[in-house]
Amino acid sequence: MNYKKFNFAYSRNGITGLLNVLFGKIGLKFRIQSALDLRIKWIGDYIKKSTNNIVYSGLYKGMKIDESYFWSQKDISSKLLGLYETEVQNMIIKSQNENKKKYLINLGGGDGYHLVGLLKSNIFEKSIVFETDEIGRKIIDKNLKINEQDHKVKVLGEANQTSLINELGNFNLKDCFFLIDIEGHEYDLLNDNILKKLSKSVLLIELHKSNEESLKLIKSLEEIYNINKFSTQARDLSKFKFLNILEDNDRWLSVSEHRSNMMFWLICTPKTN
Repeated sequence: MNYKKFNFAYSRNGITGLLNVLFGKIGLKFRIQSALDLRIKWIGDYIKKSTNNIVYSGLYKGMKIDESYFWSQKDISSKLLGLYETEVQNMIIKSQNENKKKYLINLGGGDGYHLVGLLKSNIFEKSIVFETDEIGRKIIDKNLKINEQDHKVKVLGEANQTSLINELGNFNLKDCFFLIDIEGHEYDLLNDNILKKLSKSVLLIELHKSNEESLKLIKSLEEIYNINKFSTQARDLSKFKFLNILEDNDRWLSVSEHRSNMMFWLICTPKTN
């Protein structure tokens, strides 16, 4: 048993944190909400009411977001403000200006935030999205339909070597942009065989930690791609006037993505066309 995890949880959130770690260890999904959790929910409710569940700014401005939640409701504020993973949005635009790919291949669609936003903004013509979780796929479908983008997308289950290769046979891979966020499974999926097949495509990959696995993957990618590594940057809240009535802490909580550690991404562009 990892006693360091219990000690850290207790030092950070007291008995509530300790109990929540214990619940997880014995397989329970139930969690006691901390004062911070309740505050984040209150901020989210305020921003949902202020925006009417429509993205307020940025590349995805005007996109509707369904009330259903899949991964977490903690990041709904940053999504509705249009600031969720701003770095990813900006890097996709930069890449598209340079490479002009037609098709988005989304591995790990989550709730469809990037998928729907990119299609609604006409950044890509069509897409296929893989999402392992059935609830996630249903929410993707809802978000596609309320934004009238469902005719552009094929929603699929798990992205593994078999399902991916089968679907990619329908595309000219030179015209494809891959957005990959599959919670660590990229290390197994992106083997030498798959990378060879994707050698003409642009890849944007989310990596959660710098460790032996990530370094090994980066080494394999470097043989085929020019790689640019980027991470979370600052946020500007000055344009959101409806946030001015909130305390400083609440305003910054509204754009927190509540990650367990600093995240980074790789944008991988083929060395040869």
